[in-house]
Amino acid sequence: MKTKTIILFAILAILLPASVSAQLLPQYMNNPWHGKDEPFQVAETMPEFPGGMQCMMEYIDSVVCSKPNARGGFGRSIVEFVVETDGSLTHPRIIKSVDEYRDRQALDIVKSMPKWTPGANRGKKVRVKYVIPVSFRTSSKSK
Repeated sequence: MKTKTIILFAILAILLPASVSAQLLPQYMNNPWHGKDEPFQVAETMPEFPGGMQCMMEYIDSVVCSKPNARGGFGRSIVEFVVETDGSLTHPRIIKSVDEYRDRQALDIVKSMPKWTPGANRGKKVRVKYVIPVSFRTSSKSK
């Protein structure tokens, strides 16, 4: 009886990790950071838009206002992206959606941004994930 139990546990120990790794392999291969350094969530020195947060909000407002808004109302798309070590922005994606039209606009805004000042840890430039809201509102012209 002991021998059968030991053999059963040995078989499970061999088969279980193989089945678990077979399930996790596609998730690992589809990870956008596969083969790269995963970006930091927080860095000692966080990345910064040229001129600071106020300039970034003004930039977003100017781009949103310059695009025709065929849809009324308001909403806010939340966009996540990575600030690379050279200051470029990569991997933009919507993490909170308003609608397809505004989400596309929000992604276009992030893609059009100039290079940022990259984040740093211990004096070394690092990749950092960053999240920003892009708000859309209809301007009412009341007289």
